[in-house]
Amino acid sequence: MAFEPRVEKHHYYWNLFDLQFGDRETWQRLLLTISIKSCMMLRRWFDPDYTRLQPIFDAAFYLRKYPDVESAGVDPLQHYLKDGAREGRQPLPLFLPAYYLRACPIAEGVGNPLLHFLMGKGAECPNPHPLFDCAAYVRAHPEAAQVN
Repeated sequence: MAFEPRVEKHHYYWNLFDLQFGDRETWQRLLLTISIKSCMMLRRWFDPDYTRLQPIFDAAFYLRKYPDVESAGVDPLQHYLKDGAREGRQPLPLFLPAYYLRACPIAEGVGNPLLHFLMGKGAECPNPHPLFDCAAYVRAHPEAAQVN
């Protein structure tokens, strides 16, 4: 009687919350998706520009104004930081990038006019919109001059 090695076929069945993953590729795709989403969340949490703009950025306005961003299913603030500012997109109703850049040409070198505006000092800031007067706003809200 000749000895024949017995090769067992290994099955890659994983039970995760009662889901059956029958092959390695499905499991790897799931982990990759989770990893990508986790990295995107971590990047948002630790991105100082994201953190700085999040309280003032009008995501609903941005999505209404730019339906391509909504149809892409991306985070509107992340889109603005990555592409929108460079493309001259309007992040808020009372912030017109082209208007601000005409009033403050130095801001073009910064790359993001809204971030440049936020680095300004109160009444000294160029107005970001024809309907918004920084000096008048600081007179009405003196505490705004302290925020930077």
